[in-house]
Amino acid sequence: MSIVKMKRLRLIGMRDQRESLLRLLQHLGCVEIDEPGDRSGDPDWASLTRPDTGALNEARDARTSVENALKTLKKYGPKQKGGLLTPRPVITEGELFDDGAYRTGLADAGQLVALERKISTLYAEQNKLRTQKLALAPWLALDIPLETASTPEVAVQFGTVAASTDLDAMEGALGAVTDLYELMRAGADNELKYLVFLCHRSAEEGCQEVLKEYGFSRSALRGWTGTAAENDRQLDQKLAEAAKELEATIAQVGEYAAKKGALEQCLDRADQEIAREEARCRLLDSSTAFFLEGWVPEERWDQLRQALSDYPCAW
Repeated sequence: MSIVKMKRLRLIGMRDQRESLLRLLQHLGCVEIDEPGDRSGDPDWASLTRPDTGALNEARDARTSVENALKTLKKYGPKQKGGLLTPRPVITEGELFDDGAYRTGLADAGQLVALERKISTLYAEQNKLRTQKLALAPWLALDIPLETASTPEVAVQFGTVAASTDLDAMEGALGAVTDLYELMRAGADNELKYLVFLCHRSAEEGCQEVLKEYGFSRSALRGWTGTAAENDRQLDQKLAEAAKELEATIAQVGEYAAKKGALEQCLDRADQEIAREEARCRLLDSSTAFFLEGWVPEERWDQLRQALSDYPCAW
């Protein structure tokens, strides 16, 4: 492989023409702009500043948005033919740098990203509802409202004991303390048995000793109104609504399938915007001018010099 001879470029141009000149250099594709040499010891250069990075950050955010949009389309959109080796379509420079097409692509990407967020929210909502159904499952056999609370005369406690607990023995121990109690049995699983305990306040202290002996642990059922079965039906309805909305949202993503090529072109354009902004951030600015340093292949020097002749700059 032959070694390409390079020329060192140093250029000072007018700041109001900076963007135009950078686009020219990008079009030529022969100048590699690098960090300017250290001139911190020279007072004439000390007042120069670096351009702000706001536009670079915006360009990177735009690329991330388009990239995420394409991932969303691939994940939820219709499956398309073609593999990794499918050639990309050839486009002109004018098509790549069409600002209108770029703005449209970014807008479409923003819509797809918003749809992906909605899909994620709906999946999270479904998981939440299923978790709530699991929490209610052991109480479905109860026909009393879950918000049933103690009164000045009667203590009410929802709770659990270990699955191995002998409930008949437990009731016998409570009966030895008082007849003014009731132990309602709900559901059970491999680990726990679910109960509702009620007793008159006059016998509460003695009954609590028995409950403690049998490992009774209170359950927090805050926020529920009505019976477990009523709430379970409401959760089923919400799950059905979430599933319907999820299906509709995924269908909306599919409507962007025809724009996949335009989004890929938008991604390429975003890469070009980042490259130009990264180059801009390597410049040095004064209030009216800018300075850049870089390298140019010797064989392209005459072409570059010809292009620069249209600008009031020194190099």
